[in-house]
Amino acid sequence: MKCCPQYSSTVSATERKLFPSVEDAVVGYTCLGPSHGHYPIGECCSDINDTGCSVGYTCAAATTETTQDELATVPHCQLDSSQTPTDNYGEPIDFDYERMPRYHTCPARHYENFKPFGLPIPSTVARQNGRKLKAQVDWNVGQLAYYTSRNSLDVTDEKVKTIIITVHGSSRVSTNYLCFMMRTVQDYVASKSRKNGDETIVTEDEYLVIAPWFLAPEDGEPESSSDLPYIKWDDHTPTSHTFRYGAESLPVDGSNTVSSFAALDVLLETLCTKKSFPNLEKIVVAGHSAGGQVVHRWGVSSSSWCLDTNENESHPNVKLVAANPRSYSYLDGRRYFPTDGGEGDEESLESLELRELTSQERDDCPGYNRYAWGLADNTELPAPYFVSNLANFEDANDKEVFCRYAARDVTYLSGERDVEKLGNQICNEDGYQGPTRRQRSERFYASLQVIGKEAGYCGRDEDPSIKIHERVLVKNVGHDHALIFLMEEGLRVMFE
Repeated sequence: MKCCPQYSSTVSATERKLFPSVEDAVVGYTCLGPSHGHYPIGECCSDINDTGCSVGYTCAAATTETTQDELATVPHCQLDSSQTPTDNYGEPIDFDYERMPRYHTCPARHYENFKPFGLPIPSTVARQNGRKLKAQVDWNVGQLAYYTSRNSLDVTDEKVKTIIITVHGSSRVSTNYLCFMMRTVQDYVASKSRKNGDETIVTEDEYLVIAPWFLAPEDGEPESSSDLPYIKWDDHTPTSHTFRYGAESLPVDGSNTVSSFAALDVLLETLCTKKSFPNLEKIVVAGHSAGGQVVHRWGVSSSSWCLDTNENESHPNVKLVAANPRSYSYLDGRRYFPTDGGEGDEESLESLELRELTSQERDDCPGYNRYAWGLADNTELPAPYFVSNLANFEDANDKEVFCRYAARDVTYLSGERDVEKLGNQICNEDGYQGPTRRQRSERFYASLQVIGKEAGYCGRDEDPSIKIHERVLVKNVGHDHALIFLMEEGLRVMFE
């Protein structure tokens, strides 16, 4: 994090306080976080409060000249050709765009008071050797670390109507995600006030942001006011960032383990009881990159009673937002391939067809449809939560699995500029999903429409205008966990 003065001041630097409270602030500060964990933090902008640019860019004013580039018509970030920045590993950074949107900073916090809370996780969701515990008495096996924009979840707050759960990516810097999601709330409330002539119709008090922290051993042992141990997940074995596919935790409280998805179930259901938030109407669960994989795969596999809401039930509506995940778990065994059987135009969905794989293609990537790229069993990636929550798990074409997922409120956010080529386009972290994250998003979403039509839209009206879920392209944004939500399209998806 880098904290920026909110306004110009002649007050000396020694008098400025990095994490001031409202009462003792000499100079107000807001914080700018990195767009990627391995990049240095850029500069704060002095012309407009609470904005900044990523490394390699400088703050630029709107141009007065005629231009086709809409970014140039607003305050933006301009590529600084005089800079030759390197990432945190000493490697030079390549820049693909002359202009970038500005970041909006978030409020500074008192560091000494900025500590995680712990959500008790009951033995009812724990496992031993992959099997659910069978005990006469329930107890709490450990706690899930989390931050919030205000208080812990056991503090009653009647003002809260919407809760946003923001799921971190592979960097596991949940405070950074909390920071920018708090800013999305500020921006949305400000935009509603502007549209209504400053007549306030929503306030920030109506929103609470929660940032769960899927700890790894590398994160150490955060301070805690509870005797319960923090639950942690292996970040390397059997694959990287195991929390993203619902893996069981490292043993806690003896030999007990907890799936990251089961921990999310507990968090969601704690909120859905409305014990602490009696006026809660809506919960948004949003994740970017590895966090987007969590939201997507949890949305497919969870059997939580709170995910399947309807208008006649009293618990809050739940919306899932998966932003820029690297991969998806397909709902059947088909994938998109060029219609001419060759390379084709992989940039265009129109030149592709959704079909079963040939025997050669299956041989080239035998694990393409095993979990987590599909729904078939995968002994090399143990996920007992996923297996036990999907009826007829072996049948990757199961209509009930698809229809349950299709009925849930899901939006896929995709950065227009998230076009980095990934894998070898066959089986290296790909499974025939597509060259880039943006194309993978487009193809997976298209596959849902095909399956939905074949499934008779799961009992809904067979109207060709009906869509399974929603996909939104965010202009001028790449693989960026802050901008994807801060831009106009992201704000609409999160709050409207």
